[in-house]
Amino acid sequence: MASSTAAAMTEVDTASAGALHEDGTTMLVPFTYNNPFWDGLQAEQRCYDVAGVELSLRQDWKPDGRGGSNLGFGASVYDAAFVLSHFLAVLAPGVLPGRSVLDIGTGLGLSSLACALSGASVVVATDGDAQLLRECTLPNLKRNMREVAQLAGWCAVAGASLPASLLEPPSSPQPSAHGGDAQCACASDTSCISSQHAVASDAPSSSSTAEPPPCSKHVHVAPLMWGNAEHEAAVVQCLEGSAPDVIVAADIVAAPYEESLPLLAESLTRLMGPQTTAYIAHKPRHICEERWFRRLGKAFHVQVLPREASIHKDFQRDSPIRILKIALKQVETTTAAT
Repeated sequence: MASSTAAAMTEVDTASAGALHEDGTTMLVPFTYNNPFWDGLQAEQRCYDVAGVELSLRQDWKPDGRGGSNLGFGASVYDAAFVLSHFLAVLAPGVLPGRSVLDIGTGLGLSSLACALSGASVVVATDGDAQLLRECTLPNLKRNMREVAQLAGWCAVAGASLPASLLEPPSSPQPSAHGGDAQCACASDTSCISSQHAVASDAPSSSSTAEPPPCSKHVHVAPLMWGNAEHEAAVVQCLEGSAPDVIVAADIVAAPYEESLPLLAESLTRLMGPQTTAYIAHKPRHICEERWFRRLGKAFHVQVLPREASIHKDFQRDSPIRILKIALKQVETTTAAT
């Protein structure tokens, strides 16, 4: 595997092209993920070091203001997704091992990959943009997990490409690839990346002395339009009928989605259980976003995590990105004395 330093230098070289002294010579710009000299959203490929594993994601930016996807902005990796991934995999390594995870608005899948690297038992990567899931999310998930299988020997990949039929909620129960007759949006090996399938042929043998990192048993890809009860039911089936232990999301609370944010609150209310914790990475851009979080506080505990304990060092000083921890408020019931 190419070192993360090499990947970093690639981005530095690209980013520093416009950073010149007055005499025309190029300045040496130290690598940072928060680089003011380079618009990474428009790059063909982005490289990230997450818990010592190099992840490479292909982007599909188009100069239409939406990044190339029909519905939203998920065809490029925004900084909040990396900040969330670093938090989950490095700063809070005890949050995910053995737990089920729902990733809402996964985009290119960076946060889902981080959850898999962090030892989650199952990850459901969702987005409301069916085209994005089919053409960008699934290929990026598969390519990165295949690389990790080849280089670290901890995971494997099943299936080819996500059929368009699997991006709509099934009209009748379908046999699940993971047992039973669950009505699952990813009820086929073609939309499930599994650590229990064949391991890459050139992965290190079991006799290797290096201990492989923990891996996710399954990474599902499923559609989730906020407020869509059928999509929600299919996602729950991917989670074996239970509420997720953890929900993660990055940059989904944003002004362009203002009209749909009440539907997001509805979905969170239905999908979260009493023990579910959500972590939302948010870059404040508009007052409507703050209003939404305040309204959410009527039914949820909403806590902004301390920056030094939750934000990557490159974003602690010059970025407003923050991570919020959210949980349902428990309804207290009293029993009248008889």
